[in-house]
Amino acid sequence: MTEKERIELIRKGNQLFNEGKIEQAAKIFLETNYKDGLVRVGDYYFYQEKRSFKAFFYYKKANYSKRLEEVYKKWAEVIHFLLEEDKKSQNQDTQEELNQKVISKNENEKIKKYEFPKIDTNF
Repeated sequence: MTEKERIELIRKGNQLFNEGKIEQAAKIFLETNYKDGLVRVGDYYFYQEKRSFKAFFYYKKANYSKRLEEVYKKWAEVIHFLLEEDKKSQNQDTQEELNQKVISKNENEKIKKYEFPKIDTNF
């Protein structure tokens, strides 16, 4: 493709993007390797649609390290949150097990308290 054709396609892609036709614009930006357009598409998916995986694809194609770092940071926060939730869940399970043991012990003590003494029947 000539430089003139590339510029015309980029203009068309920008027009489509401004009209909200993001997917069509993205195809043109990919075809022309228009990095600014790819970053704008990535921003759209990352900030407006909250679709970090899709945004990652466009940032990676544009080799835009600043936004890639933001995506990695967001993913790290999500993983950290999930790990903390898993820890809480495991601790809660352990606490419930301990509570059950305490209840069982208390019930056994109550039962022993009310047991009748054994009577010797060997006379």
